[in-house]
Amino acid sequence: MPSPRLARMALVAGLQPLVTAALAGPLLGERVTPRRWLGIGLGFLGACLVVLPKLGAGVPPLSLGVAVLGMLSMTLGTLWQKRTGGGVDLRVNAVIQYIGAALVTLPVVLLTEQGWMDLTLPLCAGLLWAVFGLSIGAVGLLLYLIRQGAVVGVATLLYLVPPVAALMAFGLFDETLSLMQIAGMALAALAVYGVVRPT
Repeated sequence: MPSPRLARMALVAGLQPLVTAALAGPLLGERVTPRRWLGIGLGFLGACLVVLPKLGAGVPPLSLGVAVLGMLSMTLGTLWQKRTGGGVDLRVNAVIQYIGAALVTLPVVLLTEQGWMDLTLPLCAGLLWAVFGLSIGAVGLLLYLIRQGAVVGVATLLYLVPPVAALMAFGLFDETLSLMQIAGMALAALAVYGVVRPT
């Protein structure tokens, strides 16, 4: 993780599988087995070990509030998608979600931005990754997984985000990895496997 603020945000995001598991029973009728609860708990512990060296001190209340709101929005959106999006074409489903997101973000952009950008190679590469890697690839995969399996198992995959981010920071930004972080990565990976593998 490249900064303490990102580490704290990752830790808040790591609460999503716990909240999803708590709500999946009452809202979707999904039963969370003891093995899955154990995997969710171990996955959270693994994610904590990965980001712990970068946490730093203090959490600005606004940043914490935004992170919690984002985590709850993602959790409720995942549950709603599982409940209502089963019969909709995945491409149509994604477009509807992006239109909804644009309705929220476009007014903010119009009020705060200048309407131009300096098209540099790093910006274009980042934009291509954001559009094709994340918006089309990752979101499409998420929608597919939600449709195919238990929503708790899908949410648990988010425990792999801090380890992958730490590995990317190691490879791209010369960040160091401690033994505690490596142990956390292994624990998170094993926990996710324990939750998503067939019974």
